[in-house]
Parts: sequence; structure tokens; C-alpha cells
Amino acid sequence: MSSENGTIQQNATEKSLYDYQIKDLNRIFDVMRDEADDFNLLYQLPTGGGKTVIFLKSLGVMLSSIRKK
Repeated sequence: MSSENGTIQQNATEKSLYDYQIKDLNRIFDVMRDEADDFNLLYQLPTGGGKTVIFLKSLGVMLSSIRKK
């Protein structure tokens, strides 16, 4: 998964995300970019909706952006 121009895109070798998960990841990063440093973020999905997958993908994107700096 890459974050080019602030948009989440999938690589062919990664587990496929559902459209709503990609949309939600993009929204999460938009909010994180636009809000003050001391804001709280709550992400809610029903059981089996992929909260752990969303967290791991967002963590991976953040770590890879830190490594590039």
C-alpha cells in the first residue's frame, strides 16, 4: 500500500481491501493531516468490519513515511 499524494493505493501483492476500507483509510489520513496535533480520533465499524486491518495498514503507511524522511 502506498500513500501517494495523500491517497491510499493498494499493491498487487497485498491483501485486497474493500472499497469502504480504502475510503475510510483516506478519510482517516485526511483528518490526521488537517486537524491539530491534540485531536482525538475514533474509528467505528461493526464486528468483522476490518478495524484491525485498517489499523495495521495505517500503521504501515505511517512507518514507511517515517523511514523515507
